[in-house]
Amino acid sequence: MPSSDIEDTVIGYLKKFDLIAEKIEETEEKTPDFIVRGKDNVLIELKEKFDAQTVHEEQKSTLESGEVYQRTHTTGYWRTISNVIEKGIKQLAAQKSNTNSKYCFLFVVTSGVNPSTQVKQFESTFYGRKSIIDVDSASNEAKWCYYFSESLFLRNKNIIDGAFVINGSTGIARLLINDQSPQYDCLKKSEFVAKFVNKISIVDPLELEASESILIADTKIPRRNEEAIKQYVFDKYSINRGMVLDIPQTVFQASLDF
Repeated sequence: MPSSDIEDTVIGYLKKFDLIAEKIEETEEKTPDFIVRGKDNVLIELKEKFDAQTVHEEQKSTLESGEVYQRTHTTGYWRTISNVIEKGIKQLAAQKSNTNSKYCFLFVVTSGVNPSTQVKQFESTFYGRKSIIDVDSASNEAKWCYYFSESLFLRNKNIIDGAFVINGSTGIARLLINDQSPQYDCLKKSEFVAKFVNKISIVDPLELEASESILIADTKIPRRNEEAIKQYVFDKYSINRGMVLDIPQTVFQASLDF
């Protein structure tokens, strides 16, 4: 259950965009945390992601001793994050019709020892992202390929329409649009999404692909057949020599005295 401080943070954050998030009274049934009423009601479930207590204690001890704290994680799909998201989606599904809500969103606050990496992990878990390098390209830089692996947006496309992912350290938020939702077109034109346009970063895979910023594995091939997915993507984008990667991210932290 999210703390009252985090709930207040969400209410205050949405208020900055002229949106009133009403706290939903808790019952014995699974209930989301908030509802935003309007022309189309929006259900919102809040999730906060910590690391294990031992990890937080290790970070604190290292920094207090004056040493540099180092931690490395991949930025792809994570099973533990998937479990957090799935619980939230079940709560949204249980009350969507009861609250006469048109859209369902998750609001995720990353509060681990490395929130910036957690943000990328959540995005990858929602979108099933992996990195692909086209060895023969002029830039030779990696691009994200969306829906390459298991994707919670794709798997739950009839329930969840998007998610806010907030870096708990900086307070910077990204709005992730579920382009697999059958409500995608009307969501893009909705009053709710309009509140955030040109104010925060909005991730829309279809727009990103159109600008050649990302790749999309838009195929019905089962995601467990990674080799077939890889061949499909390479054929679609004319990649003759390429590599599929889960790129790790290493962060170094130190405590400075001023």
